Amino acid sequence: MKKNIIIFVILFELIIIIMTSGLGAQGKAEIPDIVSKNKINYGNALKLHNDKQYKKAYTQFTNLINSSNDLLIRDYIIYYGAKSALNTNMYDEAIDFYSKLMEEYPRSSLYPFAEQYKALAEFYKDDYPISNFFNGNKQKWIKEFVGLRAMRETDDTNKAKLIALELTKKYINREALIYLNNNFEEEIYNFNNNIKYKSAVELYDAGYRTAALKYFDNLIELNAYKNNSIYYKARINQLAGNRESASTLFNEYLANTNNKEYRKLAIYWNANNYEKLKNYTKARELYNTFLRNYPKDSYVPRIYNSFINISLNSNNLPEAKKYLTNALKNFHNNRYTELSLKSYLRKALKLKNKTETYYSINELDKIYPKYRHDFVLSWYMWAAEELGDTEIRDKYIMKSLLESKNPFYVKGALSLATPEMVNYISQSNTYYLNEAKKYYTDSNYTKTMQMLNNIQFIDYIVTKKEDNLVKEARAIAKNIFMQNKFVQDFYSNKKENEIFNELSLQTRQDVNKPILLYYYGDMDNAYREFNGIYQKTQVTYPLFYYAEKIYKSSLNTKRFMQICANIGKYFGYNYYDNVDLLPDEFRKYVYPRYFDEYVVPEARYYKIEPNFVYSIMREESLFDVKAKSYVGAMGLMQLMPTTAAAENKKARYRYNPLYLTDAKQNINIGISHLSWLFQSQNASNYALVAASYNAGSGRGNRWKREYGTNNMYRTARFIDIEETEFYVERVMRSYEYYSRYYKN
Repeated sequence: MKKNIIIFVILFELIIIIMTSGLGAQGKAEIPDIVSKNKINYGNALKLHNDKQYKKAYTQFTNLINSSNDLLIRDYIIYYGAKSALNTNMYDEAIDFYSKLMEEYPRSSLYPFAEQYKALAEFYKDDYPISNFFNGNKQKWIKEFVGLRAMRETDDTNKAKLIALELTKKYINREALIYLNNNFEEEIYNFNNNIKYKSAVELYDAGYRTAALKYFDNLIELNAYKNNSIYYKARINQLAGNRESASTLFNEYLANTNNKEYRKLAIYWNANNYEKLKNYTKARELYNTFLRNYPKDSYVPRIYNSFINISLNSNNLPEAKKYLTNALKNFHNNRYTELSLKSYLRKALKLKNKTETYYSINELDKIYPKYRHDFVLSWYMWAAEELGDTEIRDKYIMKSLLESKNPFYVKGALSLATPEMVNYISQSNTYYLNEAKKYYTDSNYTKTMQMLNNIQFIDYIVTKKEDNLVKEARAIAKNIFMQNKFVQDFYSNKKENEIFNELSLQTRQDVNKPILLYYYGDMDNAYREFNGIYQKTQVTYPLFYYAEKIYKSSLNTKRFMQICANIGKYFGYNYYDNVDLLPDEFRKYVYPRYFDEYVVPEARYYKIEPNFVYSIMREESLFDVKAKSYVGAMGLMQLMPTTAAAENKKARYRYNPLYLTDAKQNINIGISHLSWLFQSQNASNYALVAASYNAGSGRGNRWKREYGTNNMYRTARFIDIEETEFYVERVMRSYEYYSRYYKN
């Protein structure tokens, strides 16, 4: 053991740390010698703290502070000693400990936490000196932290109200404002007009639009902030679908204001509102007004997108193309230009206009020269199939078969390919394998990998079984990988203490602290400390080894998945989109099957392939149990609360209460919903089910009516919602890989 590693003498019994993980522990790990063997140590004291045995925890933390034990994490010992004291209302002791931490460890990552909790302890000790505290010289972030904690924890509603009033009046704090709105809305009506207006805007931004509307109406009655309140009232009506009322309000606002920023937004949203009302004349008039007044504004590409869609709605391709050409010229890389181009492409294809269809795909090819290039090839292929251009179709079938690394697109091409085409690919594969062998013999590994990457594993994609060609190609690739230290270390079967020692030396002992926290079971703090080191350290296998343990154990699986997405870069493998050539263990890092114990039995019960469930889960959340989207979808399978509540009534498990951040509940409800989608579509078209999962069963039924269910690759190509189209591509790619790498 290196001298710079702290070695502790065995005093009492050996503490066996059982490594737990939200993903399922894989047995017991060997504990590096940095872990104290004393009966009283950080791990035991922290367990008492987490079990809410705060007095016992405080005693143990105090003993540790006064000893020489666990010096490496002494700042954490002091911090949790202070927290334990605070939780037992021992305010003087808590203040002393927080002060001690700040004095002795000014560079500790815990310093800002100690600073705010010390202020909270002082606030409690002085019995809620609300006025003095909020008028004192503490920093804003400390005042907000203390105020919110005290507001949440007090049983005295009057104190909570007074704190909420201070936080709202001084900082328009969202949580405090919502508390007042829910419990003391009369206080908001009594605010001066300036604070009342700011509060209404904050509630609007927080999604409390009905509540905000009441205060805007009050301001309009008082003739205070009237014009801006009318603007927000118009937006609230528009978002609620009351478009006629919204138009009236927008027009009133525009007739009476000179506020440059709000006027700009009002023109745009009023035009957008008329567009939704299909009053295209008025919409065009307002959009053109916007363009004249704000020609370089960031909303301009959106307006071109609207012009194009208005033209397409009347099947006016020439007019739409005029706007599209302008957008491509001036905003080529803008997201709205891309959306416009795809809308134009779909309409041209629907109208069977060959010239404009191929023009659109050519322009799309310029946007996707490398990234998602096979997406463009797929468009060429399926558009030509729809238009009856067999020569063009066959050309792009071959290009897809030769170039695409997305197995879903390859299978789509195979669904149209002739036996002669498949035979040509087979001959091509033999050629590239032989070339790879020659370069490998000459130790030219760069060229070897180039040749191996040119091989298209057609039979493997279809049968999901490795033939001799696949096995031979992968064996050569692995031999090359094995010359890299990362891969050598991966397969070395080194003991955990050896791996730790290497990493400790690599990071100059910086890593010792988070790893010690990890072995003591302090997963969240271990993650926080370790992640900072990971981001600035060259990735070696020891670093990766502990990243896996710490990230998964702290339920930060999404972060670990992000690390693994391009795992080949750690050992010089540049073909990130060709997962097949990676050794099996590395492929399964890119496409893991977490939560098997929940997924497999539930999927089998509903007669759904587990691998399809994993594909959905991977693309929805990257296996993040805590995931929450901007629209409110939650958990591993990103369920909307309303969908989950409805599904919970018919699923075989009826949870009460329903927690969507609980892995088992989320998976069971999500699989039940998938089962319902399969039944409602009355088809085994996985692409259609994935599309319905993302965009809703109503849209799924529309795509089913328009494109049928016979060929899922064709269905997926013509989905007309950008997000859903890309989502289906990703899910089906994952499904293909899962189906090959795991047997159900």
